[in-house]
Amino acid sequence: MNKQKNIENIYPLSPMQQGILFHSLLAPDAGAYVPQVCITVDGLTDVIAFQKAWSEVFRRHSILRTAFRWEKRDQPFQVVYQVLDLPWQQQDWREFSPSEQQQKLEDFLEEDRKQGFDLKIAPLFRINLIQLTETCYQLVWTQHHLIIDGWSAGLVLKEVFQLYQVFHKDTDLNNLSTYNKRP
Repeated sequence: MNKQKNIENIYPLSPMQQGILFHSLLAPDAGAYVPQVCITVDGLTDVIAFQKAWSEVFRRHSILRTAFRWEKRDQPFQVVYQVLDLPWQQQDWREFSPSEQQQKLEDFLEEDRKQGFDLKIAPLFRINLIQLTETCYQLVWTQHHLIIDGWSAGLVLKEVFQLYQVFHKDTDLNNLSTYNKRP
């Protein structure tokens, strides 16, 4: 799709976003605005339904399809795209012991955070689903703080798990996950 035809809307930044953008550009490698949400999802039996839930949330919330522009402009602005590919990756770590999995996860989180984001290219988040056992996964959701804050991230996750329950009806939502947010 033509980039211009794929633009849904263009907005100015909120004052908070302007401050985050300024600090992100001032220290791009600091990682202060790249939180990672790590969730151990125990009891996940339908990865396709889980990915479909994420895709639906991605479609519903325009901020997840947003990039930012500031160069050669009086004021920065955000560009919302209509359609983008969900930034989804899967890995299988079942061959590793629990202690090896933990070390791999720590290394992965460090490398993933260092990767950062190009703020001019949406989406400004990544999803990595890592299989640990037959039905236990580690979800790593890395995003830029320009598009979502901690409170909103919790709402997005709640919506993802509710949609997963809809797409895979026999899952008990109360027993599905534990939540740990990394700064």
